[in-house]
Amino acid sequence: MSIKEKIIGFLTSILINYIDCVIFVSDFTKKWWFKNFIFCKRSKYKVIHNFIFRPKKIKKKNNSFNVGFVGRLDKEKGHNKFIKIANKFQNSNIKFLLFGNKNNELKNNNIKLFGWRNKKFIYNKIHLLLVTSPIENCPYSVLESKSHGIPTLSLSNGGIKEIIKHNNDGILLSQNSNILKIINQIKYIKKNYEYFSKNCILNCKKFEYEKNKKKLISIFFK
Repeated sequence: MSIKEKIIGFLTSILINYIDCVIFVSDFTKKWWFKNFIFCKRSKYKVIHNFIFRPKKIKKKNNSFNVGFVGRLDKEKGHNKFIKIANKFQNSNIKFLLFGNKNNELKNNNIKLFGWRNKKFIYNKIHLLLVTSPIENCPYSVLESKSHGIPTLSLSNGGIKEIIKHNNDGILLSQNSNILKIINQIKYIKKNYEYFSKNCILNCKKFEYEKNKKKLISIFFK
């Protein structure tokens, strides 16, 4: 953290003790604040993961297999690692789609750059979400993918392990996983796609709005 971020975090940690309830979107987020700003431990808090609205209809995808990146094209989201992985799939039937801010300097024969699109368009296009950022809390893209029956392959530390079950509705790897291992896991998910997709639908129920609204109501109207 920069000095400015530390000052803001410190002031925030004092102010939240005067708030009725602090909601952390993951247990990882809570532990991070408690570790870095000790005053947070005195706050009244709950951990409630982000939640989503389940789509009414899931569109059947075509026979190609598309791996998607959804996020800003910057170091924080690790888009360079996504590009590096895509480069290993040249002349393959596995394609890579990148949804984020447009970057005219990005040129890769195996990556199609779409820019920002609505989530219906994105999740009708991709079969696998690849998360390459070094750290995440509780990303909506992972939850939205689950609700569309799309598994996640994550290389991130943080809260994703709280919403993805390894080798069930996705694969959890570390940031230092070698490229060959990542490639093999992408192929493994493709080969066992029905299994992963089915588990995504089953496991997304507890992250749906209808399942969580009672928790929120109990906090704000207690």
